[in-house]
Amino acid sequence: MNLRRLALELIGCNENIRDEQCLMRALAAGVASSGATLLSTARAEYCPHGLTLVCFLAESHVILTTWPEYGLAVLDLLACGNIRFDEIDRALHECLTPVHSQRTAADSFVKTCHLGSPKAFAADR
Repeated sequence: MNLRRLALELIGCNENIRDEQCLMRALAAGVASSGATLLSTARAEYCPHGLTLVCFLAESHVILTTWPEYGLAVLDLLACGNIRFDEIDRALHECLTPVHSQRTAADSFVKTCHLGSPKAFAADR
């Protein structure tokens, strides 16, 4: 199994960063167009502000956490298979129109797991 990871910082986001439904629509649209399979979602709200939205995928997960007081949103995506990460990235950019974005770990985490062979996995680490 090949795992790929994307960490994305969206800086200088618009007011949609405070709109949970807008954020969830963007995530769901990005997941759908990426080829991933959405299983369920979860959310956590922070006081006085901020939000974490989680999309559980058949291929792994997407997590978006916001700090609206700083205009900052951070995405963590981990998936196996041929998921088109750029589709999720694009959907969030369209929703949040950040002034700047930075991919902090694009496709840098690729691990081959040999199912049924824990020794092979441990040796690969």
